[in-house]
Amino acid sequence: NTFILEINNKLIDIKASMFLRNYQSLKKFNLINLHLERIQKQMYLAATSNKNFHLWFHPHNFGLNPSENIFLLTKIFEYFNILNKGYGMISKNMSNFSN
Repeated sequence: NTFILEINNKLIDIKASMFLRNYQSLKKFNLINLHLERIQKQMYLAATSNKNFHLWFHPHNFGLNPSENIFLLTKIFEYFNILNKGYGMISKNMSNFSN
């Protein structure tokens, strides 16, 4: 789920690595920890191989159980900070990629 950025004819292909599922759908099947572990594993692979990892979600999916959803996102940010300090992983938005 990690990738190297490809640019063809000034078009940038930013692949979707993983979708951050909302708390409600994860809790229904008791998958909260597994989902976080999978995301963290892919983040680690990207950080240690100098590749990209694109975690995406729709903010409106956080509408139900906002505290729990923000908690999931916070856990991901905390892990990102570890990877940033240990491996130099950086965070980019779509505008950063286009520059």
